Amino acid sequence: PQPEAGPEPAPRFTSVPVATRRVSRAPSTVYPAGTEPSWQDKLVDRVADVAVVAMPIPLRVLDVGCGDARLLTELILRVPNAELYLGVDPRPDAVPGYVRAAEPRLSVIQATAEALPLRDASFDLVLTSLSLSLWVDQQAGAAELARVVSDNGKVVVVETRKPQLSGRNRVHGVKEISKLLEAAGLTVERVETVHRSATQVSMAHAFIASP
Repeated sequence: PQPEAGPEPAPRFTSVPVATRRVSRAPSTVYPAGTEPSWQDKLVDRVADVAVVAMPIPLRVLDVGCGDARLLTELILRVPNAELYLGVDPRPDAVPGYVRAAEPRLSVIQATAEALPLRDASFDLVLTSLSLSLWVDQQAGAAELARVVSDNGKVVVVETRKPQLSGRNRVHGVKEISKLLEAAGLTVERVETVHRSATQVSMAHAFIASP
């Protein structure tokens, strides 16, 4: 006779902490797909370095504007024991199917930075890389980063020196981004250069902040 099947193992990862409160409607505009810099792969490695130093053992990781999830998959390799790795992007096809199939620990939801459908203080490492300059409402997006990070968590915001979208009232540059994060209720602990040009000009910065 066949042995009786034992109980199914408990799931290793927790479910996505979707907000139970009513979340304000996201802007109807979908962020335009930016042109990736030629040094994108190097930037992913460098941002992962900064993130792991900021939060060495994260339990829940959130990447806002995750794109193809290269940063999240790199973090899964470096800190493999987190409960949840969640990517958020307004484009439904941002993360290729083969990436999702290859990494079952990766979760993805469609949403904008300005209206994250996630509970307050639900992630201890919140990242956004080369996304802030594309947000329709940068102030609202920064406020959402501050809302979803846990009390002892870290927020890492990475942006290039030259924004992908420019215009009146658009925030860019070290001073302006620092002020934006501070106005959202975050404390900018430090700013690091994460990429330099061949002539050693700072091309991208990481802003490490806490609630």
